[in-house]
Formats: sequence, C-alpha cells, structure tokens
Amino acid sequence: MGIARHGRLKRSNPYATALKIVAIAMAVAVVSTSSVAAIVVWSFSNKVDENAIDIMVGETSTPARELESYENGFNILLVGIDNDEAQSAAYGERDGTLNDVNILVHVSADHTNAVVVSIPRDLIVPHPVCTDPETGNDFSAMAARPVNEAMSRGGLPCVVKTVSELTGLDIPYAGLVSFNDVVQMSDAVGGVPICLNAAIDDPAAGLDLPEGTSVVAGETALAFLRSRKGVGDGSDLARISSQQIYLASLMRTVQGDGTLTRIPTLVNLANAAATNIKLSTSLADIDTMVSMALALKDIDLERLLFVQYPGTTGDADFPGKVMPLEAVADEMFAKLAADEPFALPGSNPEPTADAPAPVETSTPAPGDTASPIPEPTVEALDGLTGQTAQDDSCAEAFSG
Repeated sequence: MGIARHGRLKRSNPYATALKIVAIAMAVAVVSTSSVAAIVVWSFSNKVDENAIDIMVGETSTPARELESYENGFNILLVGIDNDEAQSAAYGERDGTLNDVNILVHVSADHTNAVVVSIPRDLIVPHPVCTDPETGNDFSAMAARPVNEAMSRGGLPCVVKTVSELTGLDIPYAGLVSFNDVVQMSDAVGGVPICLNAAIDDPAAGLDLPEGTSVVAGETALAFLRSRKGVGDGSDLARISSQQIYLASLMRTVQGDGTLTRIPTLVNLANAAATNIKLSTSLADIDTMVSMALALKDIDLERLLFVQYPGTTGDADFPGKVMPLEAVADEMFAKLAADEPFALPGSNPEPTADAPAPVETSTPAPGDTASPIPEPTVEALDGLTGQTAQDDSCAEAFSG
C-alpha cells in the first residue's frame, strides 16, 4: 500500500538508518547468543570505538540506552562518500571527498514503520556555517550549492548539519560508508537479488547484467549502486531508484532467509559493519545499537517506505542539477517531525487500523446519542516517488 503509519514522536529523543538497520539488527542477535557474545561484542565494540566520529560539535552527546527496546522514535543519517583514502584506484580520484549518497531514516515512535529519504547528491540547497573539526578551518554559509559539497566543508558533522537544516529534523546519529565498505557489507550477507527489466551494460560503472534476476555481491553490487548511464534516463534521480530497489531487496533478504538467526553470518556481518562503517560517537555504543535493533527487527516490510527527496531537473540557472520542490518537501518533513502518517501517490491509503481507541471522558445524558469519532486517514503526498521494502519491482534499464 505504500503507507507510512506513525505514533506520536517524543521530541526529546530522535533517530536511526537503512544499511545501518542491517548492522544494528545483527548486533541484537549476536548479543543474545551467549557463547559467542562475549568475544564478538568485545571485538565489535572496540572496532566501533576506534572508528567513531564526533558529530555533536561541542554539544552534549545522547546518553546510551539500556538493553531494551528503544523507547521513542529516532533518526540517523547514512552518508556514502566517493573518495575514501583507502578505496581502490579503480573508482578514480577527486580533489576532494564528496557525500554522494545521503540517506536519512526516520523510525516512528511506535516502531511500526520507517521512512527512508534519499537526498540527491546534485540537489541545490543552502549550506550553513561549518567548521572542519580536524583543521579548525571555518566555512561561510552558502545560498545555493549541491548538497554533496558539505563533506569537503567540515566532514561528517557538516553533512549532518546541512541535512538537519534542510529537513528541519534533529539528527543526533550518523554513519559514514565508502565504496570499499559497500563491497564488504554486500559480501557479508551473501549477495542481494536484483531484478532488471532489460540487460544493463554500463562500462563506466563496470556493470554487465542480464535481464531478469541476478544475485549481486561485492564489486557487482557496488557497480549496480553506482551505475548512472545504465539505468532509467541516465540521471542521478534514476540511480537513486536503483539504490532504493537494492536496499528494499537487502531488507527482504535479511528478514526472509534466516540471516538474523545464523551465527556465522551474523559474526561476518558484525565484523564488516564494525570495521567499515564509521559511526557517530552518539551511536558508537553497543547498548544504543542493540536497543534500536530491538525496536526495528520486527518491522513490517510494507511499512518500510523508501522515498526520494522531491526535486526536479531542467533549471536553466543550474544545468544538470536538481532543484528542490519545496512545497512537497516541507509537507513531508512536517509529517515526519509530527509523526503523522502519509503514503505514496496512487497507493489508495486507508484509515490507520492501529489508531488508539477513543477514551470516554464523560457519561452521556439519557437519550443522548454519542457521535462516532472518525478514524484518522492516511494522506497520499502528491509529488513523492518511491516504493515500500515489500515492493519487488525490477530496476529500469537505460531507456536512451
């Protein structure tokens, strides 16, 4: 149905992620497995601590949770970079590191659903004042530049600040992933099934796949995620659709094939995540990750919604870039901030079935007839594009 249903969000505690859902979910199962738990958790915690990044910029970090289900809604920003110093030379080199993948995940306070928002790398946005935590260099605010320039203006903290101001949401948790990280994580889960409506041959990305379903892992998985000329209309927005198809299939894979109950697979996944994903110091805590996992592990795939930040191309002042559709974006983020349900266009939204029953506050006088209280409805937001994790649609090959 493409419906995102939410409970009421408590403002004091926010947020979590997409690819991170996998790393978090595995942590919960590892911790609950007695014999391997001590060794794996100790190793996992040490690696996570070594790679942690402070995104709070002098602010007080979020305290760790007890080992129980995370009690509120939460958000996390997952950032994919294209020029990690440890990546293979086959991916090319750039003068600076760019945040080419920006995925914001919002999980509802009642833990029944999540919304994954992909922000196009070429989206033109305002950039705030940032300070590079390593060099101390200050960067002035900018009115209209691509969002993927934020990384070069102050690392992960600046990306988080830029996206937070863009969306109006607090983002206390974040993770950083490079090309190499994607390869190792996809190998750790044993590959992800991807369906194509036609064969794809994209030499620029190193991708050559037949029509139909293929299980992609390692370099092939990365090539599929990076392919631009091989999918859709060859734009960055088409590539986001491919990334969402991959992530949806990844979630179906880990929930449906026993990944979360196989100890060897979990250990591999834990080590790959701990070694390769750099977490914010606010998230680099085993208790926090496990409590989030307990909140996320049983989420209905039909209620895991992948959407694209609303945008359009073709602006003469910004050729080749994506301009935000501010009215649609503002409506979506207002609903996320308020934890209100919404749906994709054409999904035939229905009243929320899990809304709390009305509480009788007074006794009606004899002969009075109580008026029925209508169930809250789920609004479809025009202008949104995306899919649910349950949607197993095929990726569109380049249409020319």
